[in-house]
Amino acid sequence: MMFYVYTILVPLIIAMMLWFLVKPKRARKYVNYILLLIVILFFYALILYVLETNSYISEGWMTSATLVFFLIPSLIVILLIKAVMSFKK
Repeated sequence: MMFYVYTILVPLIIAMMLWFLVKPKRARKYVNYILLLIVILFFYALILYVLETNSYISEGWMTSATLVFFLIPSLIVILLIKAVMSFKK
């Protein structure tokens, strides 16, 4: 149960909090918002990794690995979109 909280609920709360801070209105701002969110979630995954290695969090599967497995392809796609948008400029 806590695995889902760590991998789904907390990142969604982070995304909503960042949404209210950034409030993107254009396509470029959406891309920048998602890029910033991915960077923040990488740091969140690093914190989870440290907590897991020090046995503060004990889940069967490494929670941080799950986040990183989904964040790396997302980062590649967002960087490609950002590159295409910068060439269209």
